[in-house]
Amino acid sequence: MAARMAGCTLGDVSGAQREAAKKVGYAILYGAGACSVARDLGVETDEAQVLIAQWKSAYPGVESYISRLVSQCRHDGFVTTIGGRRRHLPQIKSVDAVERRAAERKAVNTVCQGSAADLIKRAMVAIDRELLPPAEVLPSASRGRMLLQIHDE
Repeated sequence: MAARMAGCTLGDVSGAQREAAKKVGYAILYGAGACSVARDLGVETDEAQVLIAQWKSAYPGVESYISRLVSQCRHDGFVTTIGGRRRHLPQIKSVDAVERRAAERKAVNTVCQGSAADLIKRAMVAIDRELLPPAEVLPSASRGRMLLQIHDE
């Protein structure tokens, strides 16, 4: 991400550039503006605007994807994760701009985070099947097990 934003090679990217690119990417996905990005990165608002513009230029499809997702949610009243779970967001049609923007952010967040959770859960089931073969194949002392999975939902 950082190399694409800065127009340089991966080897030329600094840790600070990587961190900034990551924060800008998340900020864009979750609807934060230049003021929030500036505060988070400890830079001036105009510098944050430049970073946001660079990110959007490097990933031109993201903005249109978010716009389509929000429009579809406004039409349907809900969003659907990759695993088929729905989240109804009636506030997406609110006349109150604050409520509406919050619902728009929730729509994007639900699809991103919820879909990641769907995929993690599928992976956990697949891993569990591999780690826990039938008892007749392996004695219980030899079998592995999943203890913990951490994902911020």
